[in-house]
Amino acid sequence: MTPDIQSHYDLQFTAPVSAWFLVLLIPLAVAGVIWLYKNQYKGQSRPVIIGLTALRLLLVLSIVIILFRPNLIYRQTLSYKGRVIFLFDNSESMSTSDSRMSPDLALRLARNLDPSKLNEKSPFAKIAQSLGSLEIDVLHFANETEDLSRESDKFWNSADGFNAAVKTSIDDIKSEYKTLPEFWKEHLKATVKFVDTAKAARSKVTRAEINIEKMKKEGEDVSEMRLKLDKLRLDAFEAGQIAREHESTFKSLGAIHAQFPEHLAALENELQSFTQGNKATGKVAYDNTVKTLFGHVQNFEKLQGFYDQDSIDAGDKEIIKALENSRATSRLDLIRAKLKISDPVKTDLSEKQNIIFRNLSTEIEPSAYAIDKAQRSNISDVLNQIALDESPFPVSGVVLISDGRNDSVIAHDELIQSLSRKQIPVYTVAAAAEKETRDIALISTVAPPFAVQGKSVGMSLKMKASIDAAESVTLSIHEGKTRILEKTIDLKESGIKTIELPFTPEQLGLQQYTITVSSLKGEAFPKRNNKMTLAMDIRKEKINVLFLDWKPRWESRFILNIFQRLSYVDLNSIIVISNKGAELTRGVSRGQWPKDESALKRYDVIILGETPADLLKETEWNAISNWVTDGGTLWLMGNNKVHALPESMSGWIKDDKLIEKNAEHLDEFHLTETGQLFPPTRAFSMGMQKGDIKSPHLIERNGVGIMQTQLLGKGKLFYSKADLLWKLLNPRSLKSHTDLYVELLTWSLQGGYQGGMDKGINLDRLSYGSRDMFQVYLPTLDGTLQLQQGDTNTELKATSGRVVVDALTSGSWTLTAGDDKRDLVIIDDNPELHFLSLDKTYMKQVARSTGGQFYTLDKMERIYSQLKPRVRVENKEKIYRLWDMKIVFLLLIVVLSFEWIWRKWTGLV
Repeated sequence: MTPDIQSHYDLQFTAPVSAWFLVLLIPLAVAGVIWLYKNQYKGQSRPVIIGLTALRLLLVLSIVIILFRPNLIYRQTLSYKGRVIFLFDNSESMSTSDSRMSPDLALRLARNLDPSKLNEKSPFAKIAQSLGSLEIDVLHFANETEDLSRESDKFWNSADGFNAAVKTSIDDIKSEYKTLPEFWKEHLKATVKFVDTAKAARSKVTRAEINIEKMKKEGEDVSEMRLKLDKLRLDAFEAGQIAREHESTFKSLGAIHAQFPEHLAALENELQSFTQGNKATGKVAYDNTVKTLFGHVQNFEKLQGFYDQDSIDAGDKEIIKALENSRATSRLDLIRAKLKISDPVKTDLSEKQNIIFRNLSTEIEPSAYAIDKAQRSNISDVLNQIALDESPFPVSGVVLISDGRNDSVIAHDELIQSLSRKQIPVYTVAAAAEKETRDIALISTVAPPFAVQGKSVGMSLKMKASIDAAESVTLSIHEGKTRILEKTIDLKESGIKTIELPFTPEQLGLQQYTITVSSLKGEAFPKRNNKMTLAMDIRKEKINVLFLDWKPRWESRFILNIFQRLSYVDLNSIIVISNKGAELTRGVSRGQWPKDESALKRYDVIILGETPADLLKETEWNAISNWVTDGGTLWLMGNNKVHALPESMSGWIKDDKLIEKNAEHLDEFHLTETGQLFPPTRAFSMGMQKGDIKSPHLIERNGVGIMQTQLLGKGKLFYSKADLLWKLLNPRSLKSHTDLYVELLTWSLQGGYQGGMDKGINLDRLSYGSRDMFQVYLPTLDGTLQLQQGDTNTELKATSGRVVVDALTSGSWTLTAGDDKRDLVIIDDNPELHFLSLDKTYMKQVARSTGGQFYTLDKMERIYSQLKPRVRVENKEKIYRLWDMKIVFLLLIVVLSFEWIWRKWTGLV
């Protein structure tokens, strides 16, 4: 794209003396020169006379330049035409067809994409099409004449064209109206049957009520009869409802038909008024007319829809074939067909604006749109990129053609702010049906991250079923190639089904489990969304957690409540003040602190709350120190103090100001760069500001840490302002608060260096989702990390010993740094194919929030007349100060010298 450039030169005089004196001065100077030198040049040749005179005039001109100070100004105006971006959703879900698309939409698309199709069976659709053309004509005329005076020929030329188009459309509509069938009359006659059915049902209710009264008088049991009466009452209500709805619907259709001539006459007068009189038509009048026209279009499409349903019920082969073709055509092919008959590049829109085609991955050529499948439906991310683009060509609007299934990390409010700041309207076009196509999909699992070998694990699975009749499918779980569970699931209706799948793991270590469901005949994606994987760390025994606090606090209660509910945790909790005499006892039983170092080693995690400094003995602190450096994980959950560590262990804490003051509001906290990637704190990212420092994970506005981790030998240390977390996260982020401790347990068991701080790759956990970015720490500050999966091999350079890895594809990966290798499991968590129906709420929200509008694919061309052209004008100028240029003074000296020498040479001096 290049801007339109217009350029010109201007001469400007900057001296205090007006340059208009030159108008009189120059002729007088010329006359004076001729009079003074008339006799002086006698006897000289003609070339000498002309040359000397020219030199003298050049001298006078140079003096004038110096006296009046002229500037030569080069002005350049650059006009950057706006861009209209057609954004195609080319994610995998758009490659499917809509087998359960409503007949109304399917046949509208069939007629719209091939106007000659079903021509004889589209009486109401023809009127709807003519009314739609009128709507576009009004929008086009309003835009074309918006800035034109009614005294200009251009306005009246446009008015003549508009009036001619209106007359043609109105005449066609009047002619077509005369031939409309009044099919609803037959339906109203059939209402009698529904009314009779409702009366009969009501009679049964009355008889049943009489019988119950008789049975009561005779002392008989009426409980069974009451159940029958309830069923009869429900039947009667439903029959009456059907009769009322049937009658109301077809009376409404008859009223639309009968009242249309009156509405059309009023509409014709309204359209004619746009080109009458000397007063300009206001925007409100145009908008009201467009709204009225669109309402009539919808009314006649509604009539056509009922007319088509009659044809389908009657077995009309042509209608049924058109319906099946629309349902069998993929969404992307429907978009291609639409653009063939309504190409924006071939409209007036392209003369005023630059038309840009792009998909979710990159900008594309108009002829090659939406070919490659995108990995994700990151619609909001791409819209935000468009809003933040610093191109000199402004964005006039975005036309989003999609199913609205959005899988983006950016929050909706943040997106709307970005688009509103640049005043970018987004017009959304629904390229999918509102009803799920025939499909089975595994949505999500709820399973613990840890389990015990040989012990049953409770797991629940959510599955989507979009079916037309009852079906049966088979669910199975595989551990590697071994099937460990198989279950038959009976699906009675469409919807989300929760299935309990308890199983018993047998293999130790981090295991991948594959869950599959058998496919249905004719489903949209028989393989891609019928399988999912999960990772589970299988241990010989439960995670042993030792919890010590002086007294119960809000956060300690929260932690205990969570851990007591986790099936894979064995908790020994000690609240000292609740013990007899408020004393800490030693031993090997629950409620006692480990009596010696060997008893301490049975624990995987130790949590210390706000405890007195002398609660634990020096030997016990030494035991904790040895336990941590040998591989244990210590949590310090203080409040007014960070910890009760003795002097000998105070060097463990990097930031002794961690607990310096309490922040009171959510906006006083920042999630740091590492905190955004650290699994326990990553969930806090919603609604929390981002800090730009790397450590700790969570900080106050003044930089004081709230939550931090560090490695000690082979072990790990976590410390935080525990009670402050309660104020921060409850009740704003209860799930994030819960996830924090579940993820901290995972980090405690899986994170850290495999061989200690001086060797190995430091991971936060051993498995991630396929959409997760994550961080890896290396023992050397300038090391490199190799990531390998099959033939894929990527090398990443560490920055200050840290590598940030973008989301990886699912499967097993090997991470290598120096001599150390670690295995990492990536679980496929892409929700792209979970739901395939139109997300109408998202599409309407984006359009409404940005000043755009929502349309179905068959009405996309209406957008072209609503997009307001935008132009960014940039003025540039360059000033040449002729009077101050060295070449002028040099010219003056050279001409003066040459003129004097010449005159001397010819004897005139």
